[in-house]
Amino acid sequence: TNKIILDGTTFYNNTHAALLQSSSISCNYNLDYLIGSKGIYYYPLEISNDPNAIDENSEITLLQNKNNSHLQFKTISGAVNYSKSFCSFLGTSLTIVDTYSHIGPEVIKNSNITLQGKAQLTDIANQSTILSDNTSNSLFVITGSNNTLRWLTFERNSGSTANILIEVISNSVGRLIVDGCIFTDLNTESSSQHDFSFIQTSGSTTTIINSVFFGGKFGNGGAISQSSCQLNVDKCIFNGIQGQTGPFIRSSSIGTNQIIAYDNQKQSFKSDY
Repeated sequence: TNKIILDGTTFYNNTHAALLQSSSISCNYNLDYLIGSKGIYYYPLEISNDPNAIDENSEITLLQNKNNSHLQFKTISGAVNYSKSFCSFLGTSLTIVDTYSHIGPEVIKNSNITLQGKAQLTDIANQSTILSDNTSNSLFVITGSNNTLRWLTFERNSGSTANILIEVISNSVGRLIVDGCIFTDLNTESSSQHDFSFIQTSGSTTTIINSVFFGGKFGNGGAISQSSCQLNVDKCIFNGIQGQTGPFIRSSSIGTNQIIAYDNQKQSFKSDY
């Protein structure tokens, strides 16, 4: 029987781990009993503004988790790099536990990542906010496959000039699910040269469900903009604002009509004027 004991073992600064998956501990058999969601070394991963949160380059010492403790990281990339370096760990959920302000872009190249605003849907606490503030960059550039964003509030405030909050760029087998999220634009930029989208997707099947979009100064963009591949929008609410520019959904590509079929029975479009 294969056996490995890692108590007190410290891992630090494996630059190879930033490039390849499972490069701190890699093996050809399942390590769920150690690192998986029920493993003795498994710690739910959180992203937090807590000053004691772990820096991306900090040492990590594996100790048995006997008290249902969490590991808190300062950045999403730090949590992702930690999880992907251990066999059987990647694919667990990463929870943002407070407002996360980031100048971006946070590039998510890995697959099977779930980024969420609370530990579980039934939590009574408000879902966490990802804030676009004083930046012209996107919050996320997602190039990996089979990733999920859920139970998060995305907000572009008056200090942000970002054109896109979530940019999805992938090949035709890519997939992103956005579930239970809220999108708000507090920027008052109204220039005709300024195009804005909460989500812009190309080269990937993107599914957006149970989400709420508030109107904004979209210009030649849209709350959701699609230029290629498949877009699924289900059970979402679109709330207009006074002075809104641009549509809620923009689907366009040179010489191609991207809308194959549309069912509006489960959508809601509202206006306050």
